[in-house]
Amino acid sequence: MEDLIRLVILHRAARIRDELKVSSAISWHEALIDLFEQQVQTARNDEIFMLVVDQAGPVAADLLAEDNAVRTSLNQVIAPIIAKGRSKGEIREGLTDEQILYWLHYQTWSLSRDPRLHNAQQIRDLARRFVVGGLVAPASAGKRRTDCSDSAG
Repeated sequence: MEDLIRLVILHRAARIRDELKVSSAISWHEALIDLFEQQVQTARNDEIFMLVVDQAGPVAADLLAEDNAVRTSLNQVIAPIIAKGRSKGEIREGLTDEQILYWLHYQTWSLSRDPRLHNAQQIRDLARRFVVGGLVAPASAGKRRTDCSDSAG
């Protein structure tokens, strides 16, 4: 049964990845917020994906966060954004790409299942405050807040 769940999740994760659109013209943190919101919304709108994730519970959570094929598929989109932030020295030291990617996958899975989030702005606000906020290097945190914390996206 776990193999079937894995195949469905891998297929749906690849479909979600293929639907993501990331602008290279915006800052890495805004790109990450955009991507995060798109992933949560796309996952939520995929009835098959959500049904499998809900029914599989912890098995699905493990696959989404730990399965190499699932992670590699989504990392193709996320890794360049992280690299952009690193190249500008704006990502907190002491965090590996592996740790960041794991955290992002886990948060996407978690928030896609949260019924309290009703619209894109709520998702973006959480992503800005906690997802990006947790990655920003202290020296660039003030600049980032000025640049994007109040933007509507």
